[in-house]
Amino acid sequence: MGIRLAVSAYIGLAVYCLLSLLLGPMGMAAYDDLETRVRGMRENLARLESLNSEARARKDSALSDPEALALEARTLGYVGPGQVVVRLGFPEASPDPGDLGTLVPFDPPRGMEDAELKAASLAAALVAAFAGFLIRSDRRGSRQRRGPEGRVSPAGTASARGL
Repeated sequence: MGIRLAVSAYIGLAVYCLLSLLLGPMGMAAYDDLETRVRGMRENLARLESLNSEARARKDSALSDPEALALEARTLGYVGPGQVVVRLGFPEASPDPGDLGTLVPFDPPRGMEDAELKAASLAAALVAAFAGFLIRSDRRGSRQRRGPEGRVSPAGTASARGL
């Protein structure tokens, strides 16, 4: 009986380890999701860097060229047709503009929760223990033989050998 319980506990532990490796919160499926997310964030970062360089170029152009400043002001709707742009200066520490990139939402990685893994492992251990008890009871019946009087006697005794 002790070996059957040890084997069923081992099976439950093995199922838990295997499910954790494949489907757990730190398993292979979650790792694949995280790699995909990292790839998407790197692409978004590259887009943000290009937008940032374009915005810096437009800012530098507007600060150095009065015609570019007038064009930018007209594009933004600050100056109407026929109005003259007078540059008064920009403060040295102007605040950076808001985020121009896209928001990357957080999606939790796919996979089973640890409680679900433990429940599946416990179920596997219980099934293994139940199967061990069923298999063990069948073997016990085949080892015992009936003597001439109909009594059950262990194999290898005098009555079982027919003496």
